[in-house]
Amino acid sequence: MSTPRFTLRQLAYFVAAARAGSIAAAAESEHISRSVVAGAVNELEALFGMPLATRSRGAGFVLTAAGEAVFELALSLLREADDLPGRVAGSRLTGTVVVGSFPSVVPTAFPLVFELLAEQHPDLRLDVRARPQPELMAALRAGDLDLAVAYNVHLEHDLESLLVYDTVMHVILAADHPLAAREVVPASELEHERLILMALPPGPDDTLSYFVRQGLAPQVWVRTGDFELMRSLVARRLGVALCIQAPRTQYSYEGLSVVQRPLDPAPNLERLSVVWPRSRRLSRSAAHVAHLLHEHGSELAPRI
Repeated sequence: MSTPRFTLRQLAYFVAAARAGSIAAAAESEHISRSVVAGAVNELEALFGMPLATRSRGAGFVLTAAGEAVFELALSLLREADDLPGRVAGSRLTGTVVVGSFPSVVPTAFPLVFELLAEQHPDLRLDVRARPQPELMAALRAGDLDLAVAYNVHLEHDLESLLVYDTVMHVILAADHPLAAREVVPASELEHERLILMALPPGPDDTLSYFVRQGLAPQVWVRTGDFELMRSLVARRLGVALCIQAPRTQYSYEGLSVVQRPLDPAPNLERLSVVWPRSRRLSRSAAHVAHLLHEHGSELAPRI
């Protein structure tokens, strides 16, 4: 069997340049000289016999088609290398798994995952990063994340996915709001309420398109990217909000009561999935985290 002529270090510097978008930025992030990064890329290009990236001051470091393929394989190999100590130790999982998640999911879905990992694999670290969904998917594809937890991305052709749970959008109201007495709230009853809109994509589009499908024009009063601020404003009877996520507590941060109610007509199903690029092999540790989210989805799902 022939021995590979490239090194993990060369692959790591190539990946760093691809992520950073320039040789200079990669050198700074890796705390090495530009010539070392450039040399690693040059050596890989000589090995493969083709350019892996175009390099210019204006456009930066842009991968070619061959470079894209090498980038994906390099990420898999580097993660396999990180996983090697754990494989030698048997069933023990080590290292760090970087997971990106839609912000409102982080405090409701991940505490259980942290607890299970602390019990089962204390040497495995979980780094959870909250991002709006467009940033989340861009970071996943760029290799900055091992996994992403996001809504309605399970059909994207370049991603593998595992179901976490299915849910639907609902309305949250102050406990003493007149509509809180309803078991189901008609969308038409919300048209003239002040709407507190979750501003993180895809939240605004999902919420407003629901009203549009009913021929309604809601009155947007406040836009916020903070899930708990939205709930607190609702609790003070300053407006209503449509949400996908539903914490188990019925109280805002200020201790005021809120309730959640189903909508009529029922909104489209929302699927939360844990996803990763189809072209990348997951490390054992990342695969374990993905399966934990999948296996415990019924415990994590909102109760509406």
